[in-house]
Amino acid sequence: MKRLKNLLILFSIIIFVSIAISSKIKLVCVFKKYLNINCPGCGLTRAFKSILSFDFITATKYNVLSIPLFICMIIFIFSIIKDIALNKETTIVFLNNIFKRHCVILLIIIFITMIINNINSI
Repeated sequence: MKRLKNLLILFSIIIFVSIAISSKIKLVCVFKKYLNINCPGCGLTRAFKSILSFDFITATKYNVLSIPLFICMIIFIFSIIKDIALNKETTIVFLNNIFKRHCVILLIIIFITMIINNINSI
């Protein structure tokens, strides 16, 4: 069951990232559409494309957290693959613990990112 759950998570991530990067389906930001402000995730698709092109300065201009998020995403994918191979759930348990213990800090970082994204006005 653990292996199936991890495979579903990995498959979902791969599908979402490939759809977002290929731009075949236009993703609409709810913040931008209804509130006319940039959300903390605005510019991440363009930033990830820039990172894949090794243009780190442009990626940072699109979204301040793009490089750390990209690195975390790569680590997460490899951890999920390791969990699938070992039939464990250590990655999900680890992430749950981080979110439970540090949710206020994460929310503050997200809020600050949203402010910076709106100052830069992507």
